[in-house]
Amino acid sequence: MKILINKYTILLLLLCCLFYNPLLAEDDVIFRAMNDEMQRSLDQLRLEDYGPPYFVGYTIEDHSNYSIKASFGGITESYNSDKRYLMVDVRVGDYSFDNKNYISSNIWGLRRRRHRGITREDDYDALRHTIWYYTDQEYKDAIEEFAKKKASLQTRIIKEEIDDFYEEKPVVYTSEYSEDIFDPEAWEKILANVSSVFKQYPRIYDSRLDFDYRRVTKYILNSEGSRVKLIEPLISLNVHVDTQDEDGVEWKDSWSYYASNFSDFPGEEELYSAVNQRAKEFTDMIFADTIDYYIGPVLFEDEAACEFFYQILGKNLTAPISALTDFDWQENQIPDNQLANKKDKPILPIFISVYDDPVAEEFGGLKLLGSYVIDDECVQAQRVDLVNDGKLENFLMSRRPVKEIEGSNGHGRASLGNAPTPRLGNLFIDSERKTSPKKLRKELINLCKEQKLDYGIIIKKLKDERFSQNSNEGAVSLTEPIYAYKVYTDDGREELLKGVETSNLTILILREILKTSDEEYVLNKFEDGFSGNVPISIVAPSILVRDMEIISSIGKMEKLPILKNPYFEK
Repeated sequence: MKILINKYTILLLLLCCLFYNPLLAEDDVIFRAMNDEMQRSLDQLRLEDYGPPYFVGYTIEDHSNYSIKASFGGITESYNSDKRYLMVDVRVGDYSFDNKNYISSNIWGLRRRRHRGITREDDYDALRHTIWYYTDQEYKDAIEEFAKKKASLQTRIIKEEIDDFYEEKPVVYTSEYSEDIFDPEAWEKILANVSSVFKQYPRIYDSRLDFDYRRVTKYILNSEGSRVKLIEPLISLNVHVDTQDEDGVEWKDSWSYYASNFSDFPGEEELYSAVNQRAKEFTDMIFADTIDYYIGPVLFEDEAACEFFYQILGKNLTAPISALTDFDWQENQIPDNQLANKKDKPILPIFISVYDDPVAEEFGGLKLLGSYVIDDECVQAQRVDLVNDGKLENFLMSRRPVKEIEGSNGHGRASLGNAPTPRLGNLFIDSERKTSPKKLRKELINLCKEQKLDYGIIIKKLKDERFSQNSNEGAVSLTEPIYAYKVYTDDGREELLKGVETSNLTILILREILKTSDEEYVLNKFEDGFSGNVPISIVAPSILVRDMEIISSIGKMEKLPILKNPYFEK
């Protein structure tokens, strides 16, 4: 049988090949609905004297989440949720001046990106309807903000004009992902068993385990030509404990375990052992003494050293956020950056350098939680050298321009419902003046002897900012030490402390670092910042600080429980 192919058939085949996009083919309905409405908006969406938007961006996020909560050997909650959200970004004007980076009423207009529910079904018409409706709303809101911003400029003197948005080359990318096998019933048994460890600790009044297995799939498309599909799995377990000492003062601790797949997540025996150890340390802390005042050398070990670098340095390594405001008081709503005016200035000792590398996937065999390939603004993640030989040379950048820094370096990140801002990925602290942990402790003791002190202070854990009462936005501060110790100069013995905190800190404390250990610690955590909760990693050595003030910090006394836990009356 002969097959006849004329020139029109060949032309049709060539056109199909030319416009075939494997990413659009794989998730055809979602990307097609976004792309079709985006093209129509760019061509036809206009109002009165305003032209069409110069930039349109869509993000659709699928959230699949299974949560299990356990306490004292029993399951208190176990449920699954599947939701899908749409976020629309519409900009009018041009890259140099548009409707963004302006506070007309409050800070939420600057930091929030409205998210709306959208059909979970891959139904083209239903998807297109919701995308159309909210694109129309965002366009009208953008025009209103653009007009207000132009009017505001008429009454203000701008010393230096900075563009509103960086233009970027289009990126096409799809995450690789291997499906994990998750058995809810098996994990309910594991968590019930691990939570039963607290049956050994009558002095811990309340305890709970919050487990989440989630997968977020992001479909991102914008008018610059970027089409990105990101799949972000996460397994997390947060442990919370709460009690009171004999005086009725309340004490709390929280800690977390993270992984992107179950092969890297602790198993039942490891979790039971780890939680048991932390419960024992927490109980010991209840009976510890406090101190009224201390000034002298302080050694931050392992996790505490990572938190020290994150809380004092890391949060200030992102490009300063700025915006046009109608009133001076509105500027106080924008987070302060302690390093904003210190570029090309020394901020650390000459033997310390710092860089952020989101592309790094592991360190010392441990997976890094802050790893990613493409940021939330469709920019490829990049390693950024931030501090070289103690001197601040760069900031982490999003697509929001900053004076003297050209372009994004792939650190525009955000959680659902937030506009991307510069955020950490994987922060690495490098030191050229280091020694063994044992010798670093010895140097602490020697410094204390030189100052005629009976003891020095070692801090092993600081509270996570998410659970701390001592987190001052914009100020230089550290959260309360959970596990701090006196180490005596005569025999090196350690004595646990409770109820202490650091005092009178400034950014200059970074230059008080004398030496570091030759072993690095990896801290995986979530950072709750201006653009929401994002996963980060800190890789840092233990550090010896020349002088710090430590003061007493005892909370309010409350009445103790009237009756004992019935379990311990058996």
